[in-house]
Amino acid sequence: MVETETPTPPPSDVRPMSETEREEVRNLHEQGLGVREIARRFSRAPSTISRILREGGARTARPARGRRGRAAAPARAHATGEVSRPELRNLEQRVARIEALLSRIATLITPGRPGKR
Repeated sequence: MVETETPTPPPSDVRPMSETEREEVRNLHEQGLGVREIARRFSRAPSTISRILREGGARTARPARGRRGRAAAPARAHATGEVSRPELRNLEQRVARIEALLSRIATLITPGRPGKR
């Protein structure tokens, strides 16, 4: 039987990671390795590696959204109306064009105005 992946080493004890190991985790992440690959190399849970990286100020993948949904700043902007509403602006422009078109049509069909027939 041919194995395609190297087997995952058994989980380590509950011992804390040394400062040297933490620095190595940060270096590997800066070199472009993902959290899961680093976790495999150290026989640790990916959440442990993510925590170490967050403590060092590194950004891992996207921020967790949890049960709260959107982040606070965008939600506040929507609630206070600070967000640009392009669909409303487009609607206002359409209404203005329709009104201009209707007034041009009205001048063409106004009685008493000589027109070509």
